[in-house]
Amino acid sequence: MRKAKYIVKLTTQFKKDYKQAIKRGWKISLLDDVIRALAI
Repeated sequence: MRKAKYIVKLTTQFKKDYKQAIKRGWKISLLDDVIRALAI
């Protein structure tokens, strides 16, 4: 596994959106994969 090139800074709005996505039953693993891919 490679070391992340960028640090993902989680804003308050992102945290609210993330929590809302969990409540809606969306696949959070897909979102996590995208965030990890962008950080590399």
